[in-house]
Amino acid sequence: MKIGYARVSTDEQNLDLQRHALEAAGCAVVYEDRGISGATADRPGLAAALARLEPGDVLVVWKLDRLGRSLFRLIEFLDGLGKAGGVSPRCPRPSTPPRQAVGWSSTCWAPSRSSSGR
Repeated sequence: MKIGYARVSTDEQNLDLQRHALEAAGCAVVYEDRGISGATADRPGLAAALARLEPGDVLVVWKLDRLGRSLFRLIEFLDGLGKAGGVSPRCPRPSTPPRQAVGWSSTCWAPSRSSSGR
């Protein structure tokens, strides 16, 4: 199952663009955080999305900066995922022509079926 995660930093920002992109990517459910900076460690929506992941599921985000606002934070986040359950990055093959997908991208992580890292 594809599980989406969307985040905006302020309450005034709108999640619609991210929601539509995640739905178009085939996400069955989308977890959200509103008014929470990417630099903040406590993100209940992200925690719920990660808790929902099972082997074979895929976490989809609109852009990498939804997971962390700096390269250091992103690497730290991915390292933590790997240590927590063998989660590995996967890149989806787009099902829509590039012209139709302009303006958004998706990034996925899936729990590995084994902890050997393969």
